[in-house]
Amino acid sequence: MICQNCRHQNDPEAKYCLKCGTKLEQQNPNSEGGSVDKYFSNKRELYLDQAKKLANKEMILGIVWLGAGALITFGGYLFTPAGGTYYVLWGAMIVGGYRFIRGIGYKLNPESLLDKAERIAKKGNTK
Repeated sequence: MICQNCRHQNDPEAKYCLKCGTKLEQQNPNSEGGSVDKYFSNKRELYLDQAKKLANKEMILGIVWLGAGALITFGGYLFTPAGGTYYVLWGAMIVGGYRFIRGIGYKLNPESLLDKAERIAKKGNTK
């Protein structure tokens, strides 16, 4: 238990501070008012919800890229005269597939997105 007067660390069962003699007030472990852990737990839940929304957005953008690439490629194939050339948008389709799969990964494990953000934040603070 930490003394409110001198900030000395005492035994959890101590009634008086060993350093300054101040009476120690027993803290109720069940009290959650103003708890830092409770605050950050609520924040983490909020961040997890935002990560899930970002995962949905990533999957939708992946489908759009993949679909647009496939549609333009197929349309070019249909309207190209026999023996002519047409564009195959492999890049758009690959990017779309990658973004869709990445979105599924984030949807299944939103904690990985939070961990990635924490790593980037720590990396930025060390510069």
